[in-house]
Amino acid sequence: MHNGFIAQDVEKAANEANYNFSGLTKPKNDSDTYGLGYSDFVVPLVKAVQELNDSLKQENNNLKAEIEKLKNQNKMQTAKIDNIQNTQTKNEEDIVALRKLIYTLTEKAEATKK
Repeated sequence: MHNGFIAQDVEKAANEANYNFSGLTKPKNDSDTYGLGYSDFVVPLVKAVQELNDSLKQENNNLKAEIEKLKNQNKMQTAKIDNIQNTQTKNEEDIVALRKLIYTLTEKAEATKK
């Protein structure tokens, strides 16, 4: 059993990528065979890894920026929620105070009627 690339698959991939791969030897006639120069894979593979690395770094930076943006939005929303909760608590305290005042005024009004 042999391990390796199928030259026709390499040819197809190179064509799809519009890349002239020098490591591919095409048959010159019907009795000739395809060939692959494996050492010629090194440069394009290293270049591909570098491009992927650059792409991943950029995507990572974009994601970090997006995370920071979301963290800031979260802080703002949390502050708004805290403000609403504080206002609600104050309103509830005011309602209790108003009920007490109404009760007191009602009692005084009833006492003056008697």
